[in-house]
Amino acid sequence: MITQADIEKLVLLDDPKRLLGKFTGDKGPNVIFFGAIHGNEPAGVIAIQKVLRQLHKKEIPFKGRLIGICGHLEALKQGKRYLAKDLNRIWYGHPEHYITYGDVPEYNEKKEILDQMLEQIDPNEPTILFDLHTTSAKSIPFVSISDTLKNRSLISGLPAPLILGLEEQMDGPMFSFFSELGIPAVLFEAGQHQAGSSVKNSEAFIWMSLIKCGCLEPDHVPNRQEHYRYLRSQYTITQPVFQLKHTYLIAPDENFKMKPGYVNFQRVEAGEVLGYNQNGQVSTPIGGLIFMPLYQSLGKEGFFIIKRVKPVWIRASRNLRQVRADRMFHWFPGVQKAHYLKDGFIINRKKAWRRTLDIFHLMGYRRVQKLGPFFEVSRRPYDKKMPIPQLVYQRLKDYRNSLP
Repeated sequence: MITQADIEKLVLLDDPKRLLGKFTGDKGPNVIFFGAIHGNEPAGVIAIQKVLRQLHKKEIPFKGRLIGICGHLEALKQGKRYLAKDLNRIWYGHPEHYITYGDVPEYNEKKEILDQMLEQIDPNEPTILFDLHTTSAKSIPFVSISDTLKNRSLISGLPAPLILGLEEQMDGPMFSFFSELGIPAVLFEAGQHQAGSSVKNSEAFIWMSLIKCGCLEPDHVPNRQEHYRYLRSQYTITQPVFQLKHTYLIAPDENFKMKPGYVNFQRVEAGEVLGYNQNGQVSTPIGGLIFMPLYQSLGKEGFFIIKRVKPVWIRASRNLRQVRADRMFHWFPGVQKAHYLKDGFIINRKKAWRRTLDIFHLMGYRRVQKLGPFFEVSRRPYDKKMPIPQLVYQRLKDYRNSLP
């Protein structure tokens, strides 16, 4: 159980600033770990500091820079998810989204995060980002990415389920923003908010990720086998892949309450009552596995429904992407090129095959918007190769300077 005393000891007294700590070795990538983007999720912050302390104490050979950043410092001090706006829902590519924000504290938190990144990273080296979270419901650990081959390579072999399509259903998540900027980014959910196992899961994930990034040799990681086995023991199949199929969005004036007792990855049937609001029962229109049921007062999504993707589809999508088979997609029934979108298509749901949108998803496309019977989809940028580090740094700097 994580207590407020743990947070005060590890965060507020040791280092009241945005930077949780850093460790610099030989030439190598900038690897950034974020904790507490939501203030009621302290596990990531504690895990980051534990890893940093071990690196400094044992002087482990290291390539690159490990940078730990606290997301929502003020909300963490108060033990709240956020104060006025969700800090993980305000990462857009265009500054005009912030015109109506006024003095919202999360806006300043975001600017301080960007300032810290620009100050700490080496602009001549590639940057990789990991965003550590926890959930309100009981859960095994899992990862989510913007589905590019580069992001897939970062989490390949990790013994945790992979969720695809999550960023499509969220408005302005941080990991998706940085991925579109040219920075490989991974979202990791470690378990329930206050569970001690969430700290252990986060710590194991950090060590495994540092190996994947080339910062550490496997034999130099303290208790490496133990970390792997701990993550592996929580799921029966090594890294199954799931696609998000349904999202229940809570209306601004809705009094939604989740039915108690559900846990992540629990099977539910179509029509099953999952919650209640002022109008009565709320049920799921499709069957599958319930995902991230909301058991906290703040949040925009009541629950998600996911379904497993067969491994053969994952392998096929990787091979087809390598040869850019998507250039022939306009031959599909009900599909035509959207010339006003870069690598974009329009799907007529009345004429297209039933699984057409699923095929686009697996080929690295995301749904842009729904217009009546039509879907607009566009290809995610930087599927196989990332832009040069100096260009990414300049984009990050230009974006920060564009904010009022």
